[in-house]
Amino acid sequence: MEKKCKKCNAVKDVSEFGKHSYSKDGFRYQCKVCLKQYRISNKEKISSLVRSLLYLRITKNIAMKKILPLLALMFIITTSA
Repeated sequence: MEKKCKKCNAVKDVSEFGKHSYSKDGFRYQCKVCLKQYRISNKEKISSLVRSLLYLRITKNIAMKKILPLLALMFIITTSA
């Protein structure tokens, strides 16, 4: 089975494409070679996005660990009064 890469417009075998469960055919829209070139050329951009997402996830977890017990305590106080 063959597929056309949307980035380089080359027709390649589906083994040249990574899997992607959300697409109709189950493969990425760009081939592995084009994806690798993108990752190399945008390394700084990708790493900064990953760092910011990790930071948000960590701060959200810390905030939830501190806020949830306070919300539970406030709920107990308001319902018992």
